[in-house]
Amino acid sequence: MKALASITRGLFCAALVIGCGDDTGSSSDSGETSNETGNETGNETAGPGSADPKSGVWDYEDKGIAENSCGNDVYRDPDTIFGLMNNNDGTFTVDQGMSAEDFDCTLNGAAFTCPERLYGNYPIEGIDATLIYNVSIEGSFSSDTAMSGQQRADVSCEGNACGLAPQVLGVTFPCSYTVDFEATAQ
Repeated sequence: MKALASITRGLFCAALVIGCGDDTGSSSDSGETSNETGNETGNETAGPGSADPKSGVWDYEDKGIAENSCGNDVYRDPDTIFGLMNNNDGTFTVDQGMSAEDFDCTLNGAAFTCPERLYGNYPIEGIDATLIYNVSIEGSFSSDTAMSGQQRADVSCEGNACGLAPQVLGVTFPCSYTVDFEATAQ
């Protein structure tokens, strides 16, 4: 029974970690940038099919779960605000505030990807199970002040006690879920 309680508690905590961030996960930042535009300022000229996102405060709106193989109790970000900093080099940085680390996204025309919004692992105390998670984002800008996309959480489990999850929680690892969202600049 202790193992069942530990897995239940661990999955609940991992769901909170996936949505809110923690100190074990981080975003990737190699510090490398490139300027392929050839102009002196490093700013790309916005043209058809490209985006030049506005830096500042943005409103985030959860539009619902699109796909889910992780069970009924998955975490979803509440409607909130976030900071966006256009780095003027084909990337932008999202500032999530105090609850989680900033993360970087790459622009490709109007489309963007944020491959490592949040990642890490969560060892479940008292049993041989560790949850491993990665949250990524893909989306596009319809204008310099409006975006939409999906957040995808991928969760796997390593350890001998992971086999208990299907019986206890109805979740088989690996699992994933996606949440649609929209955001607009203030």
